[in-house]
Amino acid sequence: MGVRKLLTGALLLGSSLYAQDIVGDWKGTISTPTLEVRLALHITKTGNGGLHAVLDSVDQGALGLAISSITLNSSTLKFTVDAAKGTYEGKVAPNGGSIDGIWTQGGPFPLKFERGSFKAVVHKSAKPTDIDGAWSGALATRQGSEHLVFHILNTADGLTATLQTKDRMIPVTSVTRNGSVLKMEIKAVGAVFAGDITPDGKRVLGYYTEQGEKVPIVLTR
Repeated sequence: MGVRKLLTGALLLGSSLYAQDIVGDWKGTISTPTLEVRLALHITKTGNGGLHAVLDSVDQGALGLAISSITLNSSTLKFTVDAAKGTYEGKVAPNGGSIDGIWTQGGPFPLKFERGSFKAVVHKSAKPTDIDGAWSGALATRQGSEHLVFHILNTADGLTATLQTKDRMIPVTSVTRNGSVLKMEIKAVGAVFAGDITPDGKRVLGYYTEQGEKVPIVLTR
């Protein structure tokens, strides 16, 4: 009986240590050939010793997503985000420095969290190009018309951009230009814009492709 009590106590103590180690800020990236999303996980303790957490989808501009449920059983962490219809299950490393697991949302995606926070990238300024500025267009989708604005800025590291939608600002992963051909990749939403700059430099005639759906769009200053 004494040995049984001792083992039970050890198991409870182990769970408590993991719970203590898991608290803090974590960062991870879902990365596929067409998708790249940085996720920031913030875990705190509740007054009764339980766990509370929120999730930031950094590149999609969705911050403070409520985690509906979170459990830590020995080294297995599980949580659910109802707002995103997503779940996560991972194993906490023995040293408490990482969590290796799977994010499930539509399909399974490997996702490893490590302790820390994402740092904002600061680009040095450079001489503006002829396409610097805001370019807007109406995107006709099955759900209706959506207004998009690309904010293009030249920097010492090359062309950069952000995509502005109705409710968020999304970083553009890469901007490339070859003569009159302009291409912008937005891996945070698995999308690509590709088009031709008109000779007068006032419009870009192109296509916006997201999740296999290719839609024509005209961007104007």
